[in-house]
Amino acid sequence: MKEYKGYGGNKVTIDGENILIKQAVQKEECNFNDIKSVNFVAPTLFKNGMVIITTQKASYKVIFLKKSLNEFKELYDYIYQKIYIKSNDSAGFSSQEDNKNEISRNANDMYQYCIDNNYGMGLDKSWSLKHFQLIENALSSDEKVLMCFIGLHNYVSSGKHDSNFAYAVTNKRIIMAQKKMVGEIIQTISLKNVNDITMTTGAITGIITIDTIKETFNVSINKSAVRKINDKIHELLLDIQESKPNSSAQTTTSEKNCSSADEILKFKNLLDMGVITEEEFNIKKKQLLGI
Repeated sequence: MKEYKGYGGNKVTIDGENILIKQAVQKEECNFNDIKSVNFVAPTLFKNGMVIITTQKASYKVIFLKKSLNEFKELYDYIYQKIYIKSNDSAGFSSQEDNKNEISRNANDMYQYCIDNNYGMGLDKSWSLKHFQLIENALSSDEKVLMCFIGLHNYVSSGKHDSNFAYAVTNKRIIMAQKKMVGEIIQTISLKNVNDITMTTGAITGIITIDTIKETFNVSINKSAVRKINDKIHELLLDIQESKPNSSAQTTTSEKNCSSADEILKFKNLLDMGVITEEEFNIKKKQLLGI
């Protein structure tokens, strides 16, 4: 059993697979399967640090002092390994090919993905993490994050836009999120409702235009990154489209089966009426069934 004692009565106790999270006015006993996400906020000169643990029931901000930094970094790393690394190893994906494009559902890792790939504009870490935390909390249990980026939402001009949003493309939808000083904004677009995604470039910035059946979103991004982001989104959408079952082929097969059944029934009626012999019926039946 290991205890991590934070500031002001905050405490996390880990005993095997069981976890006790305790704060001044709330506590919860759970296990690692109950934890949806974990985030780490390092202490600064003026602020204490936090490990934010979000379970199926609530979100807990376990506050710690700077002197306990290593201890709580250990706590974060341990929970992260348990809920992200192990779950990804044993989640039952059909093959390595299925998740080659998948990235972590963790807000910190989504932000780092943007940094590593230069996928964004105005990447202020503090606010970017808040935006991505909204996306992390919005993900369903079977949803995979395929790529993410940051840009100026509903861009009209340099002085007219809705400031930075975080964006994530999943296997189901495009999620757009912004944490505000008061409140938050989360918008989602089902992939089946996306008409087209296009790109334009200017002298300094570029625009990704997401055209849907209801509305259009213009996202301003660094000129150096806009083409990469556009190409990546199209690559993912094509992969998703190609991975879907061929519905037209299934329809053709179904129609063919129905047609064969009708023909067999017609010849059975002729047999019952004595128009054809049983031998002739069996020959025709085999022809129609392809045997």
